[in-house]
Parts: sequence; structure tokens; C-alpha cells
Amino acid sequence: MTVQMDGGELCSCGKRGCLETIASGKGAIRLAMERLKDPGVSSGLRRIYEENQAVTAKDVFDQAAEGDPVAREIVEEIVRYLGYGIGALCSIFNPEAIVIGGGLSNAGKMLIDPLHKYVEQFAFPATAKDTKILLAKLGNDAGVIGAGYLVAQHFNEPIEM
Repeated sequence: MTVQMDGGELCSCGKRGCLETIASGKGAIRLAMERLKDPGVSSGLRRIYEENQAVTAKDVFDQAAEGDPVAREIVEEIVRYLGYGIGALCSIFNPEAIVIGGGLSNAGKMLIDPLHKYVEQFAFPATAKDTKILLAKLGNDAGVIGAGYLVAQHFNEPIEM
């Protein structure tokens, strides 16, 4: 889903400005590294990068939880774009629930609580009010568990010859 009309980052799908380039673990890392290019930026993320030569999405959310202003700015940007995307989906499809999985779902309430504000801002009022926003219970294991389930279903069905 394109959320940045001005171009944005190149996505793995080949387009620019996709939600995935911002509201994902890779997006959080990219946003952090962009902020750290400025040597004048003071942040716990800089310390983490200097110690590990890397920053993770978990580092971004952990630093935001500790009050780091740069990390908070990044989380706010992620949540705003995610809210925009979910708001659009709610307005079009009026779903009963939206389930958020993947690495960002590990942020828990830090992601979900402010997300409601943006979904309400961007979606039709009735759909925003009625749509539940939930965190996936299977996290990053959902794909593997789903594949295992499909295999199990396949072997429980009679094989036609």
C-alpha cells in the first residue's frame, strides 16, 4: 500500500513509498540510521550503534520507552503511517478486526495505544469506532505455524489416485 505520495523509499515490491518501508522492523532501522547520519543528533540509539555497529527495531522501541526523543519521533512516524494505512483499510472494508503481526507487534501497547488515535483520525468515524486493532498471538512464528497447519491438513485428507 503506497502511503508516501512524494516517492519515499524503494520497497522490495519495486514501488516507492510503501507502508512496508516505514511501518516494519526494517523501516524502523532505516529511519533510525537516517536520523543518526546527522552527527549533531544526540540519542541512545547512537550509543547502541557505536557499541554494536547496528541498531534493531527493538532498540528503537526500547529507547522510545525510555524517553529518548529521537526514538520517540521514529515510533511516532511509524505509528502515524500505520494508522493512515489501517484507517484507509477500515474505511474501504469496514473489518471487524485488524490483526498486527510481525516484528513490530512485539512493541505491544507502545504500538497499539497510539495507533487508535491515528486510525480514528484517518478512517470514517463509524468504522474506526467499530474495528478492533489486535496484536497477533503467534508473532513472527505465524508463517511457520500456518505452513505446518497446511501440511497437517493435507495429510488428513484422503489422497486421490
